[in-house]
Amino acid sequence: MDNINEADRLVRAFAAQLRAERAVSGMTLDALAEAAGVSRRALVNYLDGTRTASMGLAAMTAIASALGTDPATLWRRAAERV
Repeated sequence: MDNINEADRLVRAFAAQLRAERAVSGMTLDALAEAAGVSRRALVNYLDGTRTASMGLAAMTAIASALGTDPATLWRRAAERV
C-alpha cells in the first residue's frame, strides 16, 4: 500500500500540472523561469515537486501568469488529478 498522504498527492499533482502546462505552452525551462522572474533552479524544484509547498504566492502567480493561467486554476486542475 502506498504511504503517500493526501497533501503529498496534491503536491505531486500540482507539480505534474505545472509540467503539463509548460509542455502545452512549449516554453523552455529558461524561458519560463525568465518570464516568471524565478531562477531556473527554483523552477526545476517547483516542476519536480520538491519546492511546491514552500512556493510563495508571488512566485506561484508569476509562474501561472507566464503559463497563461492563474494559481487557482492550477490547483483546481491538480486536485482533479488526485
